[in-house]
Amino acid sequence: MENRAYGMDKGRFAFLYKLPPKLILLLNTAVWLTAGLLLGAAAESLLGIEIYTAGTAALLSLTVGYCGGVIYLIRRN
Repeated sequence: MENRAYGMDKGRFAFLYKLPPKLILLLNTAVWLTAGLLLGAAAESLLGIEIYTAGTAALLSLTVGYCGGVIYLIRRN
């Protein structure tokens, strides 16, 4: 069985280890805010009912984006 441990200097996302933690949290939250806006608009058009797109985006960015960023930072150390 091969060793699948990755070093901080190898891999596609090795540059993330060089970013400061606050920037990682900000970027992760911004990405999920954008995803929430897109998903809210898509769900509204597909379901045909009124969905608060800003609320969907805020919920996704705060739960998945920020908490995911914190979990990433914990695992990074």
